Amino acid sequence: MATKNKKVETRLDDDTYRLLEQIAEDSETSIYELIQRFIGWGVESRRPLKEQSGVRIVSGIVSKEVYKMLEHFSNKENASISEVVTTCINHVYDEIVKNSK
Repeated sequence: MATKNKKVETRLDDDTYRLLEQIAEDSETSIYELIQRFIGWGVESRRPLKEQSGVRIVSGIVSKEVYKMLEHFSNKENASISEVVTTCINHVYDEIVKNSK
Protein backbone atom coordinates (compact mmCIF):
# COMPACT_ATOMS: atom_id res chain seq x y z
CA MET A 1 0.00 0.00 0.00
CA ALA A 2 1.47 3.35 -1.02
CA THR A 3 1.54 6.19 1.45
CA LYS A 4 2.23 9.89 1.18
CA ASN A 5 3.89 9.95 4.60
CA LYS A 6 7.52 10.98 4.72
CA LYS A 7 10.13 8.25 5.07
CA VAL A 8 13.00 8.47 7.57
CA GLU A 9 16.07 6.28 7.28
CA THR A 10 18.93 5.74 9.69
CA ARG A 11 21.76 3.35 10.38
CA LEU A 12 22.18 1.39 13.60
CA ASP A 13 25.08 -0.55 15.01
CA ASP A 14 24.55 -4.31 15.24
CA ASP A 15 23.96 -4.35 19.01
CA THR A 16 21.27 -1.66 18.84
CA TYR A 17 19.55 -3.41 15.92
CA ARG A 18 19.53 -6.76 17.76
CA LEU A 19 18.10 -5.04 20.82
CA LEU A 20 15.34 -3.46 18.72
CA GLU A 21 14.59 -6.85 17.17
CA GLN A 22 14.28 -8.38 20.64
CA ILE A 23 12.06 -5.56 21.93
CA ALA A 24 9.85 -5.84 18.84
CA GLU A 25 9.58 -9.60 19.28
CA ASP A 26 8.77 -9.23 22.99
CA SER A 27 6.16 -6.59 22.09
CA GLU A 28 4.74 -8.80 19.34
CA THR A 29 5.14 -6.05 16.77
CA SER A 30 7.41 -5.24 13.86
CA ILE A 31 10.64 -3.31 14.24
CA TYR A 32 9.16 -0.63 11.97
CA GLU A 33 6.06 -0.15 14.12
CA LEU A 34 8.24 -0.08 17.24
CA ILE A 35 10.51 2.62 15.80
CA GLN A 36 7.44 4.57 14.65
CA ARG A 37 6.12 4.46 18.24
CA PHE A 38 9.50 5.53 19.68
CA ILE A 39 9.63 8.48 17.32
CA GLY A 40 6.01 9.39 18.09
CA TRP A 41 6.59 9.22 21.86
CA GLY A 42 9.78 11.25 21.60
CA VAL A 43 8.21 13.95 19.46
CA GLU A 44 5.03 14.15 21.54
CA SER A 45 6.91 14.40 24.83
CA ARG A 46 8.99 17.32 23.54
CA ARG A 47 6.20 19.41 22.02
CA PRO A 48 5.36 22.68 23.73
CA LEU A 49 2.55 21.95 26.22
CA LYS A 50 0.02 24.07 24.31
CA GLU A 51 0.55 21.89 21.22
CA GLN A 52 0.41 18.48 22.91
CA SER A 53 -2.41 16.09 22.11
CA GLY A 54 -3.86 16.07 25.61
CA VAL A 55 -2.18 12.84 26.67
CA ARG A 56 1.20 12.28 28.30
CA ILE A 57 3.42 9.24 28.31
CA VAL A 58 4.42 7.82 31.68
CA SER A 59 6.72 4.97 32.54
CA GLY A 60 7.48 2.94 35.61
CA ILE A 61 9.24 -0.11 36.93
CA VAL A 62 7.42 -3.21 38.18
CA SER A 63 8.53 -6.50 39.68
CA LYS A 64 8.78 -9.60 37.53
CA GLU A 65 5.62 -10.93 39.18
CA VAL A 66 3.63 -7.82 38.27
CA TYR A 67 5.01 -7.90 34.73
CA LYS A 68 3.92 -11.54 34.37
CA MET A 69 0.43 -10.57 35.51
CA LEU A 70 0.34 -7.69 33.00
CA GLU A 71 1.57 -10.05 30.29
CA HIS A 72 -1.14 -12.57 31.21
CA PHE A 73 -3.91 -9.97 30.88
CA SER A 74 -2.31 -8.66 27.71
CA ASN A 75 -2.48 -12.11 26.13
CA LYS A 76 -5.96 -12.79 27.51
CA GLU A 77 -7.36 -9.52 26.14
CA ASN A 78 -5.31 -9.60 22.93
CA ALA A 79 -3.91 -6.17 23.81
CA SER A 80 -0.47 -4.73 24.30
CA ILE A 81 1.00 -4.48 27.78
CA SER A 82 0.95 -0.72 27.32
CA GLU A 83 -2.81 -0.84 26.72
CA VAL A 84 -3.31 -2.97 29.84
CA VAL A 85 -1.24 -0.56 31.95
CA THR A 86 -3.15 2.43 30.54
CA THR A 87 -6.44 0.75 31.41
CA CYS A 88 -5.21 0.05 34.96
CA ILE A 89 -4.03 3.63 35.45
CA ASN A 90 -7.32 5.05 34.14
CA HIS A 91 -9.34 2.69 36.37
CA VAL A 92 -7.40 3.69 39.49
CA TYR A 93 -7.72 7.36 38.54
CA ASP A 94 -11.49 7.01 38.15
CA GLU A 95 -11.70 5.33 41.58
CA ILE A 96 -9.64 8.07 43.22
CA VAL A 97 -11.83 10.79 41.69
CA LYS A 98 -15.01 8.94 42.67
CA ASN A 99 -13.81 8.45 46.26
CA SER A 100 -12.64 12.04 46.62
CA LYS A 101 -16.15 13.45 46.12
